[in-house]
This record gives sequence, C-alpha cells and structure tokens, in this order.
Amino acid sequence: MLQSATGVKEKPADATVTVKRLMSELWDKAEPGLVIAALVLSLCVSLSAFARAHVYGRIMDVAAAAITTSSGQMSLALGPFAPLRTLFLKLAGLRLFEYSSNVAVGVLFALAKWRMSARLRLELFGNLIRQEQGFFKTHSVGTLNSRLVKDPDEMQKIFSEGPENVLAGFLNTILGLYFTFRTDWRMACVALLEMPLLVVLVRRASRQVGQYGLQQNDAMAHCSAVANEALSTIPTVQANGGEATEKKLFGRAIDGFLRVIYKTLYWETFLRYGRRLLYHITDYSIFILGMWLTVHGQLTIGRYVAFRGYCARFSEGIEKLADMYQSIATSRRASQRYFELVDRKPNIGDAQDSVSDAVAMADNFRPHLTQPPLIEYCNVSFAYPAESATLANAGRRTNEVNGAAKDTATGPIDRVSFELPPGSFTALVGPSGVGKSTLASFLLRFYEPQNGSIMVDGEELGDLDVHWWRQQVGYVEQEAAVFNRTVHENICYGLSSASTSDSSANVRRAAKAAHAHEFIQRLPYQYATVCGERGGRLSGGQKQRLALARALSRDPCLLVLDEPTASLDTESERAVADALEELRRRNSTTVLMITHRLETVKKADNVLFFDRNGEMTAGRHEDLMRDKPRYRRFVSSEWHTQLPDE
Repeated sequence: MLQSATGVKEKPADATVTVKRLMSELWDKAEPGLVIAALVLSLCVSLSAFARAHVYGRIMDVAAAAITTSSGQMSLALGPFAPLRTLFLKLAGLRLFEYSSNVAVGVLFALAKWRMSARLRLELFGNLIRQEQGFFKTHSVGTLNSRLVKDPDEMQKIFSEGPENVLAGFLNTILGLYFTFRTDWRMACVALLEMPLLVVLVRRASRQVGQYGLQQNDAMAHCSAVANEALSTIPTVQANGGEATEKKLFGRAIDGFLRVIYKTLYWETFLRYGRRLLYHITDYSIFILGMWLTVHGQLTIGRYVAFRGYCARFSEGIEKLADMYQSIATSRRASQRYFELVDRKPNIGDAQDSVSDAVAMADNFRPHLTQPPLIEYCNVSFAYPAESATLANAGRRTNEVNGAAKDTATGPIDRVSFELPPGSFTALVGPSGVGKSTLASFLLRFYEPQNGSIMVDGEELGDLDVHWWRQQVGYVEQEAAVFNRTVHENICYGLSSASTSDSSANVRRAAKAAHAHEFIQRLPYQYATVCGERGGRLSGGQKQRLALARALSRDPCLLVLDEPTASLDTESERAVADALEELRRRNSTTVLMITHRLETVKKADNVLFFDRNGEMTAGRHEDLMRDKPRYRRFVSSEWHTQLPDE
C-alpha cells in the first residue's frame, strides 16, 4: 500500500493482478524472436526425448532376441549386431541434438530474461523519478532500490521459465500419458495414483513459498535501507561513536530476514522432498509390477525400459507444470507491488506515459522565456501531512480558487501573499522552521499549495507544463548535489539537446558567471575531471559554485537559492556572493534567496521576513529596521547587530 504526500494511503490501482495483465506486461518487454526460437527448440527436445525412450526399448528387445542359451551360458550372437549399431547411432544422434538444442534454449531464454528484466527496471525507475517530493518522504530509498532490483526478477521468472515449462510440461504430460497407456495400461494406472496427492501438495506449498518469497524480498529491502542510511552518513556515525548501534540495528534487520528464511525453508523443503517421496513410491510400485508382468511373459524387457522412459517424461511434465504454478503465484505477488509503483501517477505535474514523452512535450510546449515574469503568491496555505493531521481539528475553511472549492486546514504557512517583481532580488529571512524552504519549493513545484495559488504573469503555475517550467528555473540547494560525472556534465545536467547545441561555450560562460572557472582550470582534467561520488573530489565551496553554474547554464528567468552560502568558508562565501551580486546588477533574472547573510539582505531589492507566528513583513532592509520592531529584534539576535535607538 502506497502513501501519498498528503499522508493518505493510496489503494493500488489493481489489488489483484491477473495473469493476463502480467503476461501482457512481460510480452511487451520481451523479444518475441528469442522466445519463439527457444520454444521451437524446446518442443523439438521434448519430442526427441520420447523418440530416445523408444530407441532404448528397441535396443533392449533386439539385444534380448540375440541372446542364446548354451549349456547354461549366455552368449551374444554376432550376426544380429548390425541392427544394434544402427540403433546406437540413432541414440547418439538424438543425444547430440538434445544437448546442442538445450544449450541454445538456455542461451536464448537467458538473453530474453535479462533483457526483459532490464526493461522492467528501466520502466519502473523512469516512473519513480517522476514522483513528487512527498512520495520520497514516505518511502525509504533503500527499500525502493531493493524493489527496483528484486521485483522485476521475480516477475520475469514466469515468462523466462513459463513458456518453456507450459509447452514442455503439457507436451510431456499428454504424450507421456498416451505412450504409457499404449505400452501397458496397468503400469500407467499405477503411475497416475500419485496425481491427487501431488496436486494438493503443490497448491498448498506453492502458495506459501510464493508468499514467503516476497517477504524475503521485503526483509532484505529493510536490511538494505538500514545499511544505506548508516553508510551514507558515515562521518556522523563515526564522529558520534555509533558503530555499535548501527551494527546492532543491522543485526536486528538480518535476524528478521533469517526468520522469514526459516519459514520459507520449511515449505520449500516440504514441497521438494514431498514430491520426491511420491515419485519414489510410484517408481517402486511400477518396478514391482513391471517385473511381475515380465516374469509372467506379459511384458518384454524392451517395452518395460521404454515405459520407464515414457513415465520419466510424464513425471517431468508434471514437475514443469507444478513449477509453473509456483512461478505464477510468486510472480503475481511480485507484479502487484511492481504495478503499484509503475502505475502510480505523480500528484504533481503532468501524466505523460514516460519521462522522455514528458521532456519532449516540454521542449515543444512554449519557447524559452526571454523576460523574467511577474510571480505572485495569492493567499497560499500549506501544512505537511503530520502537521495537517494535528491541525485538522483547529478548524477548516473552504476557499474558492478559479471556481473550485479547496478544503484545507490552517498550518505553518497560512494565507501568505507577496510578489516577486520581474528582475528583482528578494531575500527570504526568518527563524528556522517557519516555512521558508517550503515557500521556495512551490516555485519548483516540489509541493503544491493546499490552498491559494501562485501566478506567473497572470497564469496559474499549476496550469503550466511542469517540465517546461523547471527548464526556466535555476535552483541551488543548501547542500549542493554533485554527481559522479565530469564537471562539464554536472554543469549542463538536465539541459535538453536544443539548449546545448553549443554546450562547451555555454558551460564555460556559466562557470565564469558562477566564479567557478578559475578552480576548474586547476583541476587535473579541467572540465573533463570526474567529480567523484557525491562530489567527493571537490570542496564544499567548489561544489556550491558548480551548482550555481548549473543553475545559470540554462539562462533561468527565475533563480531560487536555498541558503547557498550557509556552510561555506569565508573565501567560498565571498566568491558565491560576488557571482550573485553580478547577477543582481544585470536585472535579467528574478532571484528569490533564502539567506542568513546580512550583507545579502542589505543589498536585496525586497526582504520578506517571517516570524515564528507565521506573520510576514515585507519591505527594504532599511525600512524594516526603521518601522518594524520584530524585524529589528530578529536582526539583532541573528547577526548580533546593535539596535538603533527607538
């Protein structure tokens, strides 16, 4: 069951995945040529196995007829060996054909299997990265990674093994049944005695094995999430002496995984050895009956050997069908979880069928903005899921926006209204926890206001294509995200081909504007230098300037900066501040900057101050210092500035 950003659990689109839906999805991701070729060869192998059983029987009968008895001694008459030689050649030919065909079948099905798994993972990953920010607040990245790897593997088993098992299973079962009854109906009836018990055993055990198999995946996903959290925060773990704590938590996760393994092992063992026991009981009964019939002259040795071959094919067919039943049970459960994720539509943005379709639509949606737009926040309200639940009883109200009623609860951001004039530089300040980052995130549509609206040149932001709009916006986080790619690839990251026709010049221009060109030139391979995992080969200031260059490389009409200098040293902070000052002087981009830097606040065209009660005050720094006591007290406490005499 998925949970949305609003805290409401979402019911899967299809709680019970049908075999038809499952097979349709798998066939769409398969390569029919490989599968059909493998099935044809598999069919030929099954027919060859029956022919081989017949040849075995003929060899035994011919050999028995050639044996003569003389003075109690058995000797082989050499004359009749010629027919045996021919039969041995046929047997060798059949064996060689089956061996080479099985190799080909294995290769073809393996190719189809891994290509199918890769396509299933690609589609799932493509839909995951389209989800809104709130989705990732309620889903562990480690768990999603595990499901991305394991669920497609569980799903594709029904297709990579299923067609062969179904075809060979039905063929071996039907032909085996026909030839066993044709050879001797009495032994055939004995061979069928195990069927009712086998059906009950397979149905019961397969259901349990399939269920516990997915529980194994969930338990391993939890282990992955615990390990991922610890390893991704290793400096914090080691600095606080948390190694023993993390090992203990991971040990609990592993214990949970082992408990599921124990349950699975019981049912797998019960199924495997229960089937073997039934097979051995049936085989022993057939052996006794066959020998009795042979001794009484009602069955030849050759026909008995042939019957054993036919019976082996029949048992193999039953086993393949049983395996198929188990695969269906497991795949349906895995596919239910897969389809929950792959069918999920993001709560924010457009509902294109794929990321590539969405980007293509964004490229053709409208031209790049040449002038910064007027942005207006109109009575915007928002509360995160936990806050919404807590505040719901405080009173609800209905707000009419464009004729549609929106029912919301009052929250930390309550009926906020302000403007970002075109080309202006606005500083957003206030104590921590008052919603500054959330207000800024609305401009990237990471979240949607629960009430009110945001207008862009008179058009509601929610009506704009989200992918096109994000191409117009530059964004720099407090902790810059740098990928394990080259400097050049990091700067032009996310730009469409139309925007990067002269990418090298564009990248260098953006790097110079962000005051990053100088340090890039000192790197071992300059713009071709790989930054390392999470930018590990760069300092904090270098990563921040690289992120600013990335934002500037798209010539944004709007630049959103979330405390970009908060964790920088003085020199790096000055470099970033100089780049922003040059940008402010050009007035070619609207800038909204969350900052705790007094010099930036003083230079801003407009300051938006939010106090701990959620009340907003707007104006220039000098005016607010003169007219707003709360703002003066905040400045004094934040930057230790002496208050002017009142």
